[in-house]
Amino acid sequence: MKCTRLIALTCSVIAASPALAQAPDAASDTTTFRLPAVRVEVSRLGVGGIPLARTPFGAAVIDAEELQRSPSLTIADALGRLPGVALADELGSAYQPDLVLRGFSVSPVVGLPQGVSVFVDGVRINEPDASQVNFTLVPFADLERIEVLRGPSGPFGKNTLGGAVNLVTRRGGPQPFVNAEASFGSFGQLEGRAQVGGQRGPFDYYISGRYRQEDGWRDASYTRTAQVFAKGGWTNGNTDVWLSYTFATDSLLQAGSVPITWLQSRDSIPPRWRNTDDARKINFTGGDFFGPTMHFLNAQLTQRLSPQTELKANAFFRSNDIEQFNANFTEPDTRLLTDIRSVGGTVQLAHVRGDLQIDGGIEYAFNDVEITIFDHPNENYPTIDPEGELSEDVGTKEHNVGAYIQARYMPNPRLAFTGMLRYDYVSLPFRDFLEPENDGDNTFNQFTGALGVDYVLRPGVVGFASYGRGFRAPTIMELACADPDDPCPLPYELGADPPLDPVTTDTWQAGLRLFQGPFSADIVGFWSEVHDDIFHVQPHGARTGYFQNIERTRRQGLELGLAYQPNESFRLYGAVGLTRATFQTTARLSAPYSDDDDDDFDDDDDLVVAFDDDDDDDEPLVEPPEVRPGHVFPMVPAIRANVGATYRAGPLRLGLEVSHVGSQWLRGDEDNTEEELKLDPYTLVDISAEYRLFDRMTVFANIQNVFDVEYNTFGVLTLNHLNDINSPRVEPFVTPGFPRRATIGLRYRL
Repeated sequence: MKCTRLIALTCSVIAASPALAQAPDAASDTTTFRLPAVRVEVSRLGVGGIPLARTPFGAAVIDAEELQRSPSLTIADALGRLPGVALADELGSAYQPDLVLRGFSVSPVVGLPQGVSVFVDGVRINEPDASQVNFTLVPFADLERIEVLRGPSGPFGKNTLGGAVNLVTRRGGPQPFVNAEASFGSFGQLEGRAQVGGQRGPFDYYISGRYRQEDGWRDASYTRTAQVFAKGGWTNGNTDVWLSYTFATDSLLQAGSVPITWLQSRDSIPPRWRNTDDARKINFTGGDFFGPTMHFLNAQLTQRLSPQTELKANAFFRSNDIEQFNANFTEPDTRLLTDIRSVGGTVQLAHVRGDLQIDGGIEYAFNDVEITIFDHPNENYPTIDPEGELSEDVGTKEHNVGAYIQARYMPNPRLAFTGMLRYDYVSLPFRDFLEPENDGDNTFNQFTGALGVDYVLRPGVVGFASYGRGFRAPTIMELACADPDDPCPLPYELGADPPLDPVTTDTWQAGLRLFQGPFSADIVGFWSEVHDDIFHVQPHGARTGYFQNIERTRRQGLELGLAYQPNESFRLYGAVGLTRATFQTTARLSAPYSDDDDDDFDDDDDLVVAFDDDDDDDEPLVEPPEVRPGHVFPMVPAIRANVGATYRAGPLRLGLEVSHVGSQWLRGDEDNTEEELKLDPYTLVDISAEYRLFDRMTVFANIQNVFDVEYNTFGVLTLNHLNDINSPRVEPFVTPGFPRRATIGLRYRL
């Protein structure tokens, strides 16, 4: 069946375990109303889904074929091609990007407010210590599809402010296969992967392995990632069971950011780094390291109780041991060990009766987290024990309970109403194993939900609108540093501080989807009012801060996707996202240039601004930003766009994509006072090609940043102690983006 593509996405075949009776809208959608058959799961464990064309909120699906051809390093890169999604690189590692969806972040950076939920086969993978997501731990090469649901929706629970990302892994099928792929490329890149799958009677199996390494284009930025994924299933009549296991281990060196003055003039580079041939390569804190090791066991049961009723249940165990080392300059080096053990499950019942589809469930998750921090010596702190000195040892045993129900009602084939309601209870105690008097307990409970309507205006044209309420519970890191009377520079001086309120958001969105012959389009507008957003704030004149609720912030924008495919050989697509994220409350935030709590530096020393031509030694202390209603969030581009084309001619396939990212305010400039320092907009061109040599063998190649554009993907205002440790200056630090890089490889299928 030929399927019109939506927003530059390919079709997705949703594999069926014992299937619930067909939803009432399916047949009329594909025949009478000429809508695509692609479906998207909007319940926690999936019950056949809602047609993608008729979801009452922004949604998208990326299938396995699209993922296989993508030069993406992680799922974040694949998601970055969707409208309303932008990427940045704070850590200086292409494998650890920050992703922003509708102005809400999901990132591996601890301490960055996280507003997007990410699930693998129904299990939340936001880490419980700070709700961050480590993209490298996802079995990217083993995904059947990626589903993106924009805005809060009841079934997905906490952290679903900007949306939810649902990752569905592959299973073996009736046709046995063996896939192998090897590639190499710029900066010492080497990758190999293999996949085996099939079915024997009622049993199916899928096993894969992947290894990737590269030297990195910047100094001390070596990367190694390794994964093993296995999934086995059994289907017999009305019963389907599967069990999966994921092992992932990484070794990532992070290059971080560099002072922008070093990129502008070699004379400003201190002598120890001046012999570099390219200032963008400098890693002045060589040794920053991130090394997680994860084991993830997941099982799911599907039992059809009747043609209209289906029971689903899952259970999981996940462990993640993370070792992280931060090389510092104005404070001791630190080694952080985080041990996470999570276990839980979900039970869901779904029923279809006539025009009504309803499902509901309960879920539980337990997270055992321990965070240990050691100080280590460096050139400015040489007296610390080389073996490390224990500075923090804290933890939590978190309990999460959720219950949800959702329904979809179709009074006639054109019109459908969708409603969702969820209740969450979170118990998050804080335990200080070094100073038990700091122990404390925190509990949160919240109702969330959504209401939506979609209507087929005419064949191939669907309009929709919805309202959703989401919430985010504070993390242990935020709760441990929330006392105005005892501010702290994270991750130090943690304690049981006054409780924070959960973040809540009210989101309205409406849109139109068109499917007219070879042309398809999707346009969505959204408006989100966020209450009690959590930010790191700072008292007047202080160098330390604390987390605090800010009464109101806002996200609003427009997302547009277009696709044109007149035949099987040629396809043209494009996407544009316009996003405006603003503060709506007056508050003084903390700033990276005033977080220094080092007693060896006098708090009364004057700080000068490196970018101020009129600065002198008598310039007063630089104050942290004071935001007011209308000030724009940093690191959220107002526009993100891409356009691309693919062409097939026999065994040859060619691809071209042009992407554009608009200017962005620097972190630390939340009050928008330094417009001349904003990150410049940039435009990149990528090309790809593949050629089928034989029936089973394909050679492929891609070049990213074809014109070798020099650009910066992240920026922050902070103190530069590197040029003169006794007279630090405030200036922009930026993370340079990747230069031109190429990959060539061979793909074999048996």
